[in-house]
Amino acid sequence: MPTDRDQTMTQQDTKAPVSVAGEGADQRQVTGLVGLTIMVIAVSFSLFQLYQSGIGLMPAQNLRAVHLAFVLGLIFLLFPAFSGMRKNRIPIIDLFLAAVAIAGPLYFYFYFFEMVMRAGAETTFDFAMGVLTIVALLEATRRAIGPVLPVLAIIFMLYAFFGAYMPDIIGHRGYSAERIVRHLYPTTEGIFGIPLAVASTFVFLFVLFGAVMQRTGVSDYLTRLAMAGLGSYQGGPAKSAVLASAMMGSFSGSSTANVATTGTLTIPLMKRVGFSPASAGGVETAASTTGQFVPPVMGAAAFVMVEMTGIPYVQIITAALLPAILDLAGILFCVHMHAKKMNIRGIPREELPPVLPTLLSQFHLLIPVLGLIFMLVIANFTPTRSAFFAIPLALLVSLVARNTIIVYRALRTQANGGDPFAGVQEALEKERSSVAREKAAAREPLTSWRQTITRTWADWGRDLVHGLADGARQAIPISAACATAGIIIGIITLTGLGLRMQSILLLLSGGELWAALVFTAIGSIILGLGVPTTANYIIMATLMAPALIQLGVPPLAAHMFVFYFGILADTTPPVGLGAYVAAGIARAGPIRTSLEGFKFSITAFIIPFMFVYNPTLLLIGDVQIFELGWLVISGLIGVYALSVMKEGWWLTRANAIERIAMTFAAILLIQPSFIVDLAGFGLMGAVLLWQFQKVRSEARHGYTPPTRSAQIAMGVGVVTLPAVVLTMTLPVVTVDEGVRTWSRVVLPGSRVTLEHVHSVEQTRVEDRFQVGWRADLIHQRTVSRSLGAGLPADARARDGVLTTRGTGERFTAIPMRFDANSAATIQFGGDEPVEFAPAEGSGRVELRVNRLWERFWPW
Repeated sequence: MPTDRDQTMTQQDTKAPVSVAGEGADQRQVTGLVGLTIMVIAVSFSLFQLYQSGIGLMPAQNLRAVHLAFVLGLIFLLFPAFSGMRKNRIPIIDLFLAAVAIAGPLYFYFYFFEMVMRAGAETTFDFAMGVLTIVALLEATRRAIGPVLPVLAIIFMLYAFFGAYMPDIIGHRGYSAERIVRHLYPTTEGIFGIPLAVASTFVFLFVLFGAVMQRTGVSDYLTRLAMAGLGSYQGGPAKSAVLASAMMGSFSGSSTANVATTGTLTIPLMKRVGFSPASAGGVETAASTTGQFVPPVMGAAAFVMVEMTGIPYVQIITAALLPAILDLAGILFCVHMHAKKMNIRGIPREELPPVLPTLLSQFHLLIPVLGLIFMLVIANFTPTRSAFFAIPLALLVSLVARNTIIVYRALRTQANGGDPFAGVQEALEKERSSVAREKAAAREPLTSWRQTITRTWADWGRDLVHGLADGARQAIPISAACATAGIIIGIITLTGLGLRMQSILLLLSGGELWAALVFTAIGSIILGLGVPTTANYIIMATLMAPALIQLGVPPLAAHMFVFYFGILADTTPPVGLGAYVAAGIARAGPIRTSLEGFKFSITAFIIPFMFVYNPTLLLIGDVQIFELGWLVISGLIGVYALSVMKEGWWLTRANAIERIAMTFAAILLIQPSFIVDLAGFGLMGAVLLWQFQKVRSEARHGYTPPTRSAQIAMGVGVVTLPAVVLTMTLPVVTVDEGVRTWSRVVLPGSRVTLEHVHSVEQTRVEDRFQVGWRADLIHQRTVSRSLGAGLPADARARDGVLTTRGTGERFTAIPMRFDANSAATIQFGGDEPVEFAPAEGSGRVELRVNRLWERFWPW
């Protein structure tokens, strides 16, 4: 039975009105016959998608057309043209637009094969339907998610039209309006391409699964469970919010929906124990955003990544596990330091329920999630088939468990001499989700078993219908964004912009990996400020990920990188959609809440750079247990140092020098080097000793600031120690020619080019490498230039140049051998090439790469 302590956690301060922004936040709430009609359409949409995922055999292009027709029709019915318009009625113009908007997708459905057969000879009506579909889609996307993505799509279409007038670096011959529409509409290269395919299968089903799970009350259960375990500790409600939101976000399709669901419970509790409104909203925003990184669902982006990369699903979620753990740990550390700094205590233990009974009370709600993981990971079901079984399983478990628990509690109440139907009433209230609990508060008490069964089935049916409708409502903004992203992808494939963007990124970065990563991160965040995660990832994976791969980044790491920063836009000022939702619940300023969320998420901005420079974190390649364990331990301590830097507090308040020292320590600890990690530990140890001295001084005499000379000494140490350590870890390329050995200190990310010229065939071959952070050479590409024979005819037709993408293989030693007719050089960055001079008669040269400190301690 629910107790007073349960009510403390579930009802405290949750009756305040909530202002929600983000995906689907401005939907109309229409009642009467029109509202019922919209409900029927939304439920039919969900049932259609569920049927097609497991039973239906509709061709893929037809499924996309029907999906888009539902999406466009519902958006014009649910979303007003402008935010200030009334939301309790639908204007006649929107009813007309809804009817007109579905004409384009339905025409595609019925006449797709005819349009394919007459490719190149499209009719005027084909062109008109294409224009109608594009315009309707752009307007629907503007209503659902805002103007950013539609404006971006229009810019791309203008780029395709005016390509002949563009600068040479991005210019092309230009395309007519008819050619652009013909590429975007009656083919699967544009609107009906891969983005909409992903939205109509994986994304919709897992958004629907999350909506159904929310209706079963799992969000309340996870929050109560986390609160029972952590609520009594310092800053306990915030730590509970982090875990509950991360668990809920792991199978929810939207960070904003996650904030709106769990935040109504966690944010008031955080405010109650002493967190400021902005900090409470920031914690919830950071935690809900992090939930999108947590396997198995990862906001449905894991399945999109499977489609984009061809990498198996199990490998993707396995790779995402350790970064997600580090990210969660970073938020928890920041929350803990903030609570210590502000002296925020937890909720008294007597006000919290015991952990084990809370765990067992509704453990059945986790069965669908466990079943989903089993089907995806162990049974190797496809994602669509797994969701097809998981959604009915969630509904079935909710019904069976609800009735079983109700009967058990009623009989137990009767055995104790009480009214059995009072026990049934309380059980019903506990099983009902918090959204439905308030609406049922005024209902008459139960008096018979027949009434009990009727009400139980009625409640379950209501949750079923609303869960299906909620899934459709939450999914349509994402689907519209994916279809609009298809316009952008179509323009990229039509104009070849993808290859040009790779060249631009390489030009801007100068071939330096760190610069390319920074530019990619900035682009992902800017795009993510107004674009849902899935669409953002699809666009950035098409534009930027190939350039990172060309620089030697493993494909999985490159795609994870753009995925991470696309999601982090939900916490990044000034927009931060997730922060706007949390600000409405916390009654705080949205910009301040977004800033707090950004600070609590600081670890997440570092982790992508960690796994790019050390793919072992993603379990890529030959992973050694000791290396992996050390990497995780040093990474956890590194994010702990970041939390100290962020809050300015450890054992006591940290001054500017100590915070700078902890920043350097964090940087050292996240570097993939054992020696560098030891230096980071040493720097943290120095700060810890300093903090001990300050604590003892405060305890004995009150606070006594360190002397001026001590501050200067520590400042010099903070600057010089990391500089010396980083210098000693720089890679050194050693060239052993037999008769002489010479070396060159190089920076990680710089280029090394080996050139070999064969004097008979006059074929010049360049192997280009990048110096890695592991003190190795990463093969990037091979370029062959022929002055005579030696290359295929098609290569000579392209000015005698043949470029082959590198293997990405890493080398710490490269042995070479040259004959009498050969010559070879090595070039570091843009320096002059240096010709090899092997010992006479041997023709042998060996390149070795190690770190500078190994030249002094070779053992």
